[in-house]
Amino acid sequence: MDWKQLIMKFSVGGISVTLQGDPSLSKTLVSLKSMVKAFKGGGERVLLELGALVAGYESNEGADPEEL
Repeated sequence: MDWKQLIMKFSVGGISVTLQGDPSLSKTLVSLKSMVKAFKGGGERVLLELGALVAGYESNEGADPEEL
């Protein structure tokens, strides 16, 4: 998957399939409250990808050089 280009490629029964998304249908900011309200009406399905970036620092001080 290439989320930036809105392309998904996969194989089904040995046949290569490529899906190309429509950029005009994506990247709309919405609140969780609005989403819950829309889903309660029924009939709508959405695939969401949620991610988080965590930064940290890990010291290698005192580590065995063979493990580095």
